[in-house]
Amino acid sequence: MQNSCIQNIDGVSLKLKAPFDFGFICRYGRVFKVFDAQDSGNICFGVTADNGKRYFVKFAGAPTAEYDGIVADAVERLKATVPVYMDLAHLMLIRFVKAEEAGGGYAIVFDWIDAICALGMYPEDYKAFRRLPLETMRHIFADILEFQRVLPSADM
Repeated sequence: MQNSCIQNIDGVSLKLKAPFDFGFICRYGRVFKVFDAQDSGNICFGVTADNGKRYFVKFAGAPTAEYDGIVADAVERLKATVPVYMDLAHLMLIRFVKAEEAGGGYAIVFDWIDAICALGMYPEDYKAFRRLPLETMRHIFADILEFQRVLPSADM
């Protein structure tokens, strides 16, 4: 990984390649969680709004530590996902709330759900996922298969 810097938002640390002004994030709420180990050029936040509702904010436009591409490309790719998220609306997916220009980049807002990441980029979540009971893992796998079944055909 190239040079990186650590920033704090609402007492939560995040790693970037260079300092970035996340002052805009307060419009969504107070940050309680950061997902900064993304190689997509996105950084994600768990935020709590003034009314207590929690949201998941996916943002492209900052120099994320794990992304080796061009920031503007990450922004365009994130914008291109909005119709996909809208088309894939499903009970097994978090609910899309809105998408908008923000902080010199682009943000997509979803409802928050308490969950753990099953991928290795967040080792503590991955370990927690691997410790789930086998029956829970079976249900998760069945849900993934059911969701795949309802997806539109890729060759459309």
